[in-house]
Amino acid sequence: MGTEKIISATISSQLYQAIDETQKECSNDHLHTLRLNLKKIKALCILFANNNNEHQNSKALFLPFKRLFRHSGRLRDNFQLEKRLIHYFTEDEKLINCLQDKLHNRKEKLTVSYLNKAENFEHEKAASTLDYLSFHLDVKSPLERLGNYKTFTRLRLASVEEQVLQGPNKGQLHHIRAQLKHILMLYKILNVVSNRSNLITQIDNLQEELGNLHDFELLYHYVNEHIEEESKHRNISPILLTRIHSLNDFIEKLRINCLKKLTLLMNNSHF
Repeated sequence: MGTEKIISATISSQLYQAIDETQKECSNDHLHTLRLNLKKIKALCILFANNNNEHQNSKALFLPFKRLFRHSGRLRDNFQLEKRLIHYFTEDEKLINCLQDKLHNRKEKLTVSYLNKAENFEHEKAASTLDYLSFHLDVKSPLERLGNYKTFTRLRLASVEEQVLQGPNKGQLHHIRAQLKHILMLYKILNVVSNRSNLITQIDNLQEELGNLHDFELLYHYVNEHIEEESKHRNISPILLTRIHSLNDFIEKLRINCLKKLTLLMNNSHF
């Protein structure tokens, strides 16, 4: 099956089904499925731009999906914060209960905002983009498909390696995860046949760990910000302070572990 059929028959239907599901029930799982489909389209936009040396054009191609992507991401981050706050901070602490209430209220507002973007999603422009990608990315043989994928992957991994050598900060690590995610998604979308499946498994595991790191960093920033503000008015529980310091130490260990695995990935990443 060519890329054209894959995009038009699979990705489009999956995207619209995912949007419908979030409109019926705006749950964490449904948002996750929606964002996976949006990330597939974003990866295809980048692949097209890469193949045609039009690197800025990927942003223009993705424009019909941008608002939906951004607002679903904000809502999904809020869901993840709620889940990890309850899981990590188990103490019966007034401040934590207050933070849970704030997250719940924020979720209600973010849900309204997201549903508005879903209701006003530009279906015609989105379909036009997918048709355009379908026409230009359709390849005639598995060999050509593999060649395009290898070129894309080499460029992505070269960018990742440069960032790793410079010592990436939090934002850059999150960007690295997105680049690895694009490599992984295109591997699946294009049905790539390669003898480097072990590398793909390594990329898959690493991007999951980087995702966990990002979620814990969001949790730390959210809780610590409110602790600092609350400490201006009253004493903070020593147990809670110990807990937040332990979370920071845990995050640093996760970050170091991810950097080690990124270095190992770079050593094994030559196609």
